[in-house]
Amino acid sequence: MPRYARLQQHYARGFSDRTMFIGICAAALLLGLGLWWMRFAATTPPATARINTQALLQYPIAKVLAPFQLSEFIRQDATVLEKPFSNDALRGRWRLLFFGFTTCPDICPTTLTDLKALANTLGPSAPELVLVSVDPERDQPKVLRDYVDFFSPSIRAVSSNNVEALTQFAANLGAVFVKVPDAQAQSYTIDHSASLFLINPEGNLAGLIRPPLKMDVIAADLRAIIGQAASP
Repeated sequence: MPRYARLQQHYARGFSDRTMFIGICAAALLLGLGLWWMRFAATTPPATARINTQALLQYPIAKVLAPFQLSEFIRQDATVLEKPFSNDALRGRWRLLFFGFTTCPDICPTTLTDLKALANTLGPSAPELVLVSVDPERDQPKVLRDYVDFFSPSIRAVSSNNVEALTQFAANLGAVFVKVPDAQAQSYTIDHSASLFLINPEGNLAGLIRPPLKMDVIAADLRAIIGQAASP
């Protein structure tokens, strides 16, 4: 065979081998991307359809909350019992979550009074209300449960003696709180986020409502969001 012909055959074979190698790599890459997308789609909450809201900052994709372990205080006859409050406790229905403490002089009692009125306005479709105390030192189980019951027995009372767990839970939602001693350092107050956090039935953070809290506007937003979710 002439030398030129042998060279042509050699280069053609080399080109064919490289083409096959590139094809195999491309197929493997596409397969890997496909498997990744299937895994991503299976673990990522679906995007929420956008609707017009005035008070509610609706997240395009609800945030999956990191695992947490707090305590809930419930009344049974004349006794206040403590039970675990974790991610599962937020699943099953819409909820509005609020951080506060029982000796709060103004924001907390005003907000809880307004939230009780909001629940009455929305009726059966109203989100369940959850108060998370950021002052476990003073808000012992009976103190916190009595305080919440003054506004409504249906409000859930949550806290934790583990301040680190409480801080991490708040940060996971985008909330903060800090202990502030008074001038004589004989007592203290708590500075805390006054926003409302909307939790969807999957237990994920669906949106945020920042002050000032205009309950008529919030009621309209919640009707729209919950009504949209209930539509087939």
